[in-house]
Amino acid sequence: MAPDFGQAVFNAKSGATITGARKFLIAYNVNLNTPDSTVAHEIALRIRESGRPKKDENGKTVKDASGETIKIPGTLKAVKAMGVLLERCHIAQVSINLVDFETTSIHDAFEEVKKQAATLGIQATGSEIVGLTPLKALLMAADFYLAQSESKPNISEADKVALAVDRLGLSQLDRFNLRRKSSNTSCRLSRPK
Repeated sequence: MAPDFGQAVFNAKSGATITGARKFLIAYNVNLNTPDSTVAHEIALRIRESGRPKKDENGKTVKDASGETIKIPGTLKAVKAMGVLLERCHIAQVSINLVDFETTSIHDAFEEVKKQAATLGIQATGSEIVGLTPLKALLMAADFYLAQSESKPNISEADKVALAVDRLGLSQLDRFNLRRKSSNTSCRLSRPK
């Protein structure tokens, strides 16, 4: 690529600077009503873009003719995920990195985890954003949930954020705070039986 100014010639005396950039990554966790992290991991395998290895009827990994593992793709694009135990709350979470929230949004991830959890007899009960997130991601979620409503009200940006926080269950573990950049620090849940 040509420089904005000057010739495209490397000067060994001055050196070089290389920069890289990626889309905003959203670290997002979905809470389950179980402390079983293997269930959370099963959901993660189902949703993450890289998917899971295909298994035969005996549980052995299936390989193709060249010896490569055959993969079953996950349901969500631009998503990395794994199952974890959130010890402080004694619940399992599907821990998700949304590497392109415009390809797979927060609400898409939440709704897909809810769907997959239901097939395993459990529920997705809420979620948390770890770190920073673009306002646009919450507004997209609000627009999604508003589109499902019969009344389709014209509401303010602040009310849209409040709607997204409510529908995504972002205050389940700790009251969602728009100004705080760290993850939730306490646990308002009672332990599952």
